[in-house]
Amino acid sequence: MEPHILSFPNEITAEIFTHFLPPYPDRPSVVGPLSPSFLLGICRQWYDLDIQVDDDELHAQQHHLLQLWLQRSGNCPLSIELRNFESGSLRRRSHPLMPAFLETMLCHASRWQDMHIFMPYENLRQLEASVSMPLLRSLTFGPDNLHRMTDDTPERPMHLFTQAPQLKAVVLSHSFNPFCITLPWSQITTLEAVLFDDQFFEILRQAQALESCTLWLNSQDFESPNLPTIPTLSRLRYLKVEGGTKEWAFFLQGFLRRLGTLPALESLHISEMFLGPDPVDAICSLRPRGYPREIEIWQACASLDVYRGAFPEAQLAISA
Repeated sequence: MEPHILSFPNEITAEIFTHFLPPYPDRPSVVGPLSPSFLLGICRQWYDLDIQVDDDELHAQQHHLLQLWLQRSGNCPLSIELRNFESGSLRRRSHPLMPAFLETMLCHASRWQDMHIFMPYENLRQLEASVSMPLLRSLTFGPDNLHRMTDDTPERPMHLFTQAPQLKAVVLSHSFNPFCITLPWSQITTLEAVLFDDQFFEILRQAQALESCTLWLNSQDFESPNLPTIPTLSRLRYLKVEGGTKEWAFFLQGFLRRLGTLPALESLHISEMFLGPDPVDAICSLRPRGYPREIEIWQACASLDVYRGAFPEAQLAISA
């Protein structure tokens, strides 16, 4: 009979995982020499623990497994993805056990490091608890139903993750609304988001530490006089902007004018329709002294030669 994996000396088991699995928090590939499937030749059985709240018959067992998993993880940093599921619902509602799952996870919030949290808005109130999260460094986050809420949209915004001093990187869900949920924007250095015009400016006027920003813009009204002024983002080195159609080009050109100058910008990735009738001049106005080292333009009408003549030392990628 083949020996069970647990009967191996700890040193051998540790070497197996050291050589076949990538360093935390990177994930292994599904197939290939660095995939967990290679360990199938050693481990007779692999148990895949997938914590999801999507089956009434299993939720009690899954909650128990979550508690057991958190207990056995000791003092190790945690990377967790928690999503709410309700099959067949046009409007996602909270699963009855979602509060219990979140409460269990909050008991270990001091070990949170890389978190993915998507759930109905009403459950997010639990995150307002005064809980220290000293290790939290990246967050993929947002409600999965706020865009469907109307009359029940709250008057008082939630202030979340206020005790997470190491939180620097944030990816927001499509339903995130900064007028209903606030994060510690002043410390965020990396942001990815799908936003409307007023939401975009509400965040950027507070996120003065941003170094990298990837945006998909959902609105055409960048010429609105009601939009707030954005202070200069003096640390922003990477900017990628997507969104809109050619029919919106006139309105989208106001985006960069609202954004102002970006003195530290090194990498720009943007559709030419955001740049207006003179795209070269628009790029130069972003960084009056010099220009970005890396420039990627798509939906371009101007030729590569035009950009190469204006930015001879930049790494260029131009596509129609």
